[in-house]
Amino acid sequence: MTPDDLRTARKTLGLSQAEFARVVGVSSDRTVRRWEDAERDIPGPVVVLTGLLLRMPAVRKALGLLA
Repeated sequence: MTPDDLRTARKTLGLSQAEFARVVGVSSDRTVRRWEDAERDIPGPVVVLTGLLLRMPAVRKALGLLA
């Protein structure tokens, strides 16, 4: 997943950087911003969770997301 892919996925899910940070379990939106700006590598578990969020409504529901 590229930084642009992550940004697109987050926006598709209707989440701000802060909301996405909460969902994937990182401490702040600053971390998400660094991933999206290609300053840091996107961790594998975040890539997997993002894919599940996009493909599986049950995962979104379980995490309290309406997108």
